[in-house]
Amino acid sequence: MIPVEKIAGSSIGNLVYYVAIIGILLVIATIIRLKIPFLRKAFIPASLIAGLIGLALGPHALKIIPSDMMSSIGALPGHMITVVFACMLLGIKKEASDKTMARDVVAGLGWLWSCSFMQVGIPALLCAFILVPVFGVNPLFASLTEIGFAGGHGTAGGMAASFEALGWADGGSLASTMATIGLLCGIFGGMIIINYGVHKKYTAVLSEPASAGNVQEIYPDGKREAAAYLTVSQDVVEPFHSIWASLAYLSSLVVLLYMVSAS
Repeated sequence: MIPVEKIAGSSIGNLVYYVAIIGILLVIATIIRLKIPFLRKAFIPASLIAGLIGLALGPHALKIIPSDMMSSIGALPGHMITVVFACMLLGIKKEASDKTMARDVVAGLGWLWSCSFMQVGIPALLCAFILVPVFGVNPLFASLTEIGFAGGHGTAGGMAASFEALGWADGGSLASTMATIGLLCGIFGGMIIINYGVHKKYTAVLSEPASAGNVQEIYPDGKREAAAYLTVSQDVVEPFHSIWASLAYLSSLVVLLYMVSAS
């Protein structure tokens, strides 16, 4: 059943306050990223820097951010990850022909299955034959590679509650660690692969080695590009796209509650 409990005003106020704290950390992280060239060259996102700052200010280090606030903020990814996936294809236009789209879908599925086998199948086989029987590792350990590499920190945060429900409380922390490893491997390993492809002339877009030096991250007045287009007048509803994100979140919640009640 859909939860209908009354939300206290203090809880809503705390939520807004926590989101504001996250925003402040992101602003600080963005400024640090712009001031330190290495972070830009390494393509370290501001969100990761903000998370490290928050971790340093948390109850396990400087104790500036209390543990209750950290636990409340830590509960957000499990819900926000649904919003992320709900908004991914909003505004995408169908520009290619059906034949081209079919070819791209088949190629994408082949690549997806290959990656799924490498990130799900191989760890599952390792756990089944080595890690679980020999070292006594939790069988859910096999899912960490896919969560960390194909997913990321948002997926890791969203899976924390699922791991706890399945009796593996350490799974959330290990998933976040694997997501950090996946991010670093993607950044540095990806740069090596891209530069190798450019050197061998395998790339169709880049003609010189990839670098953050030529990437413009702050657009001055007069050079700013349009980031969005209105689909419905703001006099009707603003923002209209939040409706679709809310419907996607609500539908996922209904399906989840149905699956829980059915089991």
